[in-house]
Amino acid sequence: MFSFASFGPISPTSVDRAGHEIGGNAAGLLRERIADRHKAPVRHDRYGDVRDDSGGGGEP
Repeated sequence: MFSFASFGPISPTSVDRAGHEIGGNAAGLLRERIADRHKAPVRHDRYGDVRDDSGGGGEP
């Protein structure tokens, strides 16, 4: 049989809080995307810049 030391309440770490915030942001973005299904998705190039795939010319 194992016994564990008893500790006081453990508060969430900064990593836990950041993960919760990131998850909340992702859920919000998903809700927005579902609500705006008619909008084309935003595409980014390999440098993180938004790409214009509308076919209106411009740089590739």
